[in-house]
Amino acid sequence: MAGPANTTGRENLYRADGSRRADAEVLKECGNIGLRLALLDDAMHRRATSTDSASRYPPRLFLSYKWGNDSENAWVAQLAQRLTKHGWDVVFDQYRDQTADRSVEEFVSRLVTCRVFVAVLSPGFVNSAIVAKQASWAFDEMQSALVARSQIHLVGIVPPTELPGDGGEPAPGPVTMPPRPDEIAIVAEEMQTPEFDQLYEVGDSDDLERFLDRSLTYDGPGLDDTQSDWVAERLADAGNETPLRAILGRHPFVSDAWRRLVVLQRDRGDIEPALETVQQALDNVREPWERLSFEHEHIELLKRCGDRAGAVRAAIQVIDRHPHDWLAHWHLGDLLDDADELWAARNHLLLACRGAGSKAEPHNTLAVVYMGLGFLVRATEELERALEFDPGSEMAQRNLDRIGSAQGTLPQAEVTEIKGPLPGCSGCEAIFMPREGFPFPCAACGASRQANAEPCSVCGAEGLIPLGGPDDISAALRCPVCRSGEITWKERANV
Repeated sequence: MAGPANTTGRENLYRADGSRRADAEVLKECGNIGLRLALLDDAMHRRATSTDSASRYPPRLFLSYKWGNDSENAWVAQLAQRLTKHGWDVVFDQYRDQTADRSVEEFVSRLVTCRVFVAVLSPGFVNSAIVAKQASWAFDEMQSALVARSQIHLVGIVPPTELPGDGGEPAPGPVTMPPRPDEIAIVAEEMQTPEFDQLYEVGDSDDLERFLDRSLTYDGPGLDDTQSDWVAERLADAGNETPLRAILGRHPFVSDAWRRLVVLQRDRGDIEPALETVQQALDNVREPWERLSFEHEHIELLKRCGDRAGAVRAAIQVIDRHPHDWLAHWHLGDLLDDADELWAARNHLLLACRGAGSKAEPHNTLAVVYMGLGFLVRATEELERALEFDPGSEMAQRNLDRIGSAQGTLPQAEVTEIKGPLPGCSGCEAIFMPREGFPFPCAACGASRQANAEPCSVCGAEGLIPLGGPDDISAALRCPVCRSGEITWKERANV
């Protein structure tokens, strides 16, 4: 029997000379599922080789849903209309033009031209696409989006609970917002695990509108087909600044032109011009998730230019709008570590390590912070996780060797829990350990501050959290790390 690599790829559709095999021939060899996946792979490949997604404005959004009962269907149809009103070119099977997309594979392949993939997490969708007990095209859409996730933003929307279920069947498991940022929302049992960049549970119609206004709105201009083709022709010359600057001179909202220009400058070592280009991009790009990628680049380039205070402020601005953004928390944790604010760094780095998409670097940075605090067991655990992501990491291996030499020489080496009472967060793992003479956490970044009017020495913010004793917190104080929990007093906490 042929293995999976021989039954799912587009290569099964073509002979060695490049000629196309008949579907019946592929069906006989690979079966119905193998043929379907080969057709889908082929359709996605053809879409992906074009620059269609980078040159189309307004940008496209793929809305994925498993059709269910009348109430659900009506709600999703209204969602599609709302998304259109919020500026997106919505790809939705209710809108499918069968003269343009003659097969379902051709329609599904349109998701590789989209900037955002929105999955409506109804019970039927979860059954079909997440748990895959009743696998359908929704499963293929979800998996195809995961394959393209480096170029597409994944959003999960849980519809209101008062809507009836899919045919009266309950969901196979709870589909809710995670109670803490370090818990993934959905786990698939087959193929890739769906980890959404953003998961949102809708309360009511007004609640949905607020979410769309805040996080899922494109308010920029559009391009007609002629101008879109003109942009695509110039984007095809990826290694040349001249066509990129021509695009930006005429259409300064085209994010891919800014991105390619930044990469060209950064890769040849022109860091300050690259920083200036990113700042110009942020003045012009209107697509929300494209802006976020430039904000990440902005933080990194500020660090590389030596403006660490500016990088701190830039990271805090991202966290204010996207409290679970792991990259911003990693950068801020790294910068707090440099400022010798080890406990504040630890708090942000824990969120970074738990975030979907997190890689080896946050774990290694957190390990260095634990080493500075003397918690070698925790440092070892984080370094081992870093090596799971990147087995060839020389830095992580060197730090492990250092721990081996220091093990047993520090009084805190084996400590994994601290007894309270101590101030911490109700919603994340942050705990606030004041330094001598600096008893209060900064309300913006969590670093230790004095009780005076001087701005925070790390981020420059004015506000602080006036901690008293366990019985003195009379008002709800927002956590400066996760931005959602409240400051409380804990009897004990894991380090």
